[in-house]
Amino acid sequence: MLGGVVEAGASQASQQMGGLRTAYLTRSPPRAVYYSQMIGTLSGCLIATLVYRIYASVAKIPGEEFGIPDARLWLVTARLVYQQGLPPWALEFGSGAFVIGAIFSILRFVGLRSWWRDLVPSGIAMALGETEFSCTTSFNPFPLITTAD
Repeated sequence: MLGGVVEAGASQASQQMGGLRTAYLTRSPPRAVYYSQMIGTLSGCLIATLVYRIYASVAKIPGEEFGIPDARLWLVTARLVYQQGLPPWALEFGSGAFVIGAIFSILRFVGLRSWWRDLVPSGIAMALGETEFSCTTSFNPFPLITTAD
């Protein structure tokens, strides 16, 4: 439960920084961004609670129809904390991901003014995709093909 609260707080902080950056770029007042995000957070809490209650009255949560994919990530983390071991091939996968990410980072640094720099994926975006791939059964290719830093 504490992990979910920390994750939500980090998400809110990230969204706040993104909003403040957008406000800076568009020359909007930061106070307006802060108030709008507070209103959005409060209304989101109310709407999310209402929607959850509607879904819970219709179907069993978690169940076949509505799973909780984030719970799988926290389960893997809890097993690692209690020394129940890593998944098979975790060391090889992590080592390969490190080497590929390092090569991409070096290429992006070397090609600062080259035309092909934007074609090299960001190592950070790859790390996010690889983390999701290693913890879940579904593969998400979108972080692998992004070029934004």
